[in-house]
Parts: sequence; C-alpha cells; structure tokens
Amino acid sequence: MKRFAQFTAAFALLGAFSLSACQPKSDGGNQPPSPKALMKSDRDLLLAKETEGAEAYDRANRNLYSKIFGGTSGAEVTQFLDERIKYYFTMEDLDGWRMLTPSPVYRRWTKTDDADKEEESKTSQKAVVGASNLGTGLFYQGAVEGEPVRIAKGDESIVIDTTRVGMMLVGPGYVSQMKLESGTTIDVPASYRQSILVHEARHSDCSIEAGAKDFEVARSATSMRDFMNRFKKIECGHAHMICPSGHDYAGISACDRQVFGAYTVGAVFVAARLKDQNLGAVERRILESMVVSAFGRVLKDVQGMKNGKFGDPQMKQVPFKW
Repeated sequence: MKRFAQFTAAFALLGAFSLSACQPKSDGGNQPPSPKALMKSDRDLLLAKETEGAEAYDRANRNLYSKIFGGTSGAEVTQFLDERIKYYFTMEDLDGWRMLTPSPVYRRWTKTDDADKEEESKTSQKAVVGASNLGTGLFYQGAVEGEPVRIAKGDESIVIDTTRVGMMLVGPGYVSQMKLESGTTIDVPASYRQSILVHEARHSDCSIEAGAKDFEVARSATSMRDFMNRFKKIECGHAHMICPSGHDYAGISACDRQVFGAYTVGAVFVAARLKDQNLGAVERRILESMVVSAFGRVLKDVQGMKNGKFGDPQMKQVPFKW
C-alpha cells in the first residue's frame, strides 16, 4: 500500500479540475486566515448573506442562476456546494493517506504533449492554483484503470466510485489579499473566492450517461491533449481541455469545450453578484475581470448559452456504470 501523496497519478490531472487565480501571485506574507479556514468561512458566509443580484440576473437571463444553483438564496448555493464537496484538504493534510488500490498502469494520458511543454511552461508562470477538485481527478484515474480508487488513513477510508465524493484540494491562490505588480495590496472579495468553490463543485457532476468503457480511450492516449481530444463524455466530471495556441492560457488545461461547464458556473455566480448596485469600485473591477476571464476560457457560444441555444444546464447526477 503506497503513500497517497507520493504515488497517485491524480496530481498530474490537477489542471483538468482546478481553477487558477487570474490575478498576480500573492506576496505570501501576512495572510490570515489560512486558505483552508478561509474557504470554509466563505462557504458559511453564503448562509448568513443573501446572494445579491441573483434575482436580477435571473430576470435578464432566463432564470439561469436558479437553474444552476437551485434558487437565488445563499442557502441554496450552500446546498449546491454541500452536495458536491465533502472533504477539504491541503497538501499537508494528504500526508499519511495510502492508496489501497494498485498503482496506475496507464500513465501516458496524464502527460503534457511535447508540443505543449514550452507554452505550458510560459503560461504556468502567470497563475497560481486557487483550488482543485482532487476527487474528480482520482475518479478519472479509477475509471481509466477500470476499478475505483480507494484511499485510507488510520480508520478512515474513502472509495472514489463517483464524482460526487467531492475532495477539495485548497491551493495557495485561495487568499484574502493579493499584491499587485504595482506593489499595492488589495482585498479579494469573498464572492470572487466563492466563485472558485462553485467552479470546483461543478467538477463533482457527472451530468451525462457514462461508464468505465468510455474511459478506455485513455489507455491508448499518448498525452492528456490526445485523451481530451478523443474523450466523448467530457460532461462526466466537466474536465477542462488544453487551451489553444494564442490563448492567454495556451498549453494548459484551463478551457472548457462543453456548455455549462465549471467556468460558466463560476462566471454566472459572479455575474449575478455584479447586479448588486452597492458594490465598491475596486470590488466591481475585480469581479468584472473574473467574469471576462472565465467566459474567455469557454470555447463555445457564450451568448448562445445565455439565450437558450443549447437548452438548460444539466445539473442532475447520472449514475456511473462501472
């Protein structure tokens, strides 16, 4: 039985299920509270405060907010999160966990394509990971191998046989403040961070009929790009694809080729917040930038999604066929 943090191939998949901060990296100085504590407080804040602007956003966009989150209240968004995120980890928390299933046989599908390595290297310097849905990465690993991944620590064990296991890995980009290139330190709005939560929660949805046979294409794939290009059931886990050449995030898994994926869900959450007329100028600018960045990673007709061209978002969980 191998130590989980050292031997799981899921860490090679973090980009496919993560959200990178679009702002400059934080200064790493005095940053209370910790990212993990901050994430939990942001979740609890939703219960204590209504999601301003959600009703106004719904009126202008075919009730899209309610169709995604189940309603316009903070309690309903919290329920959306709790259905999809069950565990919160930092890298340190993973120490001591063991893999109870064999080490992966198929590994090439998690690798960066040779043609993407240079762009990936340049692009990765622009961003820092805010969070990643580690559970979905492990689910993909098990689906490719044909057996659910099982991990354990002491008396606790987890079987990752569904995307809804919901293991959130909290990254260093989940912060309360950021230092800009100009040297100015700004407060990061809670709604910006909460959009990371709902983004990652979307990765816990398998919203299309799928089974282990659909993942067999990964066994012959030569790289993650090759796998993602040939994988047909992307809505099971809503994995990101590698952004095309010329894109701000070219060479890394930071774009969506499916409708109503994780970037769209996060963008809708923030776009609704922007309907609140009481936002300060700095907060509004930050949130506007986030919406532009998120929708800019969606390689589909964004306006068509809002107008109903692709129908309503599928938010129900479809059982996976092992």
